[in-house]
Amino acid sequence: TGFRVAGEGGFHHLSFSAFLVPGKEHGSPLGVTNQVVYQPAAHMLTVHSQLAEHRESEASKNLVVFSDPVFSRDDERLSGKRPQNEQTTADNFRFVESLGSLSRLNGSGREARAVVKALDNSVDSFDGFSATRENFLRTNLSDYKIIHLATHALVDGKRPELSGIVFSRYDRESRQLDADLLRLQDIYALRLNSDLVVLSACETAVGKELRGEGLLSLNNAFLQAGSRSVMSTLWKVEDEASQKLMAAFYQGLAEGLSSSEALKQAQLSLMNEPRFQSPFYWAAFTLHGDFNARPEIVRPKWTYMSAGTAGALILLVAGSVILLRKRRRQTQ
Repeated sequence: TGFRVAGEGGFHHLSFSAFLVPGKEHGSPLGVTNQVVYQPAAHMLTVHSQLAEHRESEASKNLVVFSDPVFSRDDERLSGKRPQNEQTTADNFRFVESLGSLSRLNGSGREARAVVKALDNSVDSFDGFSATRENFLRTNLSDYKIIHLATHALVDGKRPELSGIVFSRYDRESRQLDADLLRLQDIYALRLNSDLVVLSACETAVGKELRGEGLLSLNNAFLQAGSRSVMSTLWKVEDEASQKLMAAFYQGLAEGLSSSEALKQAQLSLMNEPRFQSPFYWAAFTLHGDFNARPEIVRPKWTYMSAGTAGALILLVAGSVILLRKRRRQTQ
């Protein structure tokens, strides 16, 4: 079963997956037994149907990932020195207060590796120095069924046009790049063909309410650019929790689940871990757009060939056994 959430104002900032279901034992959250998908404003549903009609073809590749960017000259990949101090609590969150205070997100690299491993075919990955805004905009994004961004986000609720996704800020020679922030206007200019965009960063579902238009946010910008659905977050998300949830989520997609069902299963898996049991760790992740979005994962050709080869080998061995038995009978 599932719920479609459509509303204005404060409804956009509520995680319905964490709501307790009346009458359920121990007050089970709604997300344990239900898929929850947020619907955009009514005009966006019209835009989506028009975009679907004009799609010339389905995306041919499974996934493109951008992760673990280089934000600071203090990054060990530039300085060659391991961090002296333990990460602070603030360092563990994918949130930006200022571009000059960004810490490395170690979990985003592990997250990307888990995501790539889960799909295991037709995947392109940009990490570290290659996770740049320039590479993102140069990539033919319409080729991909899933676009995954694991990084920091800069969100300005009062002036959403200043919000953006942060990419690598330095090259291998420690030179600061001219552009490192993908802003709303950049996203609106994209032409996507994706079933799903994953914004694995803080508060990417948060924005400014426009009456009749819904939220002006990073999340809705990707929907308007053509993606059938977007996974985003309602509050600051913890780095390790994000990594674990994404690994479980992509495993579900690899098994053929819809995006909404895969998210439900991933949230449940986190909920069952004592450390991440609180809704704070898993309920921030929300799915927006098409309730039935289900990326059709491209399987490697050798998967089907190996099944056919195995069948042929079985027949060959069985035939050889039968021939040997016949010859033995004839010689007796």
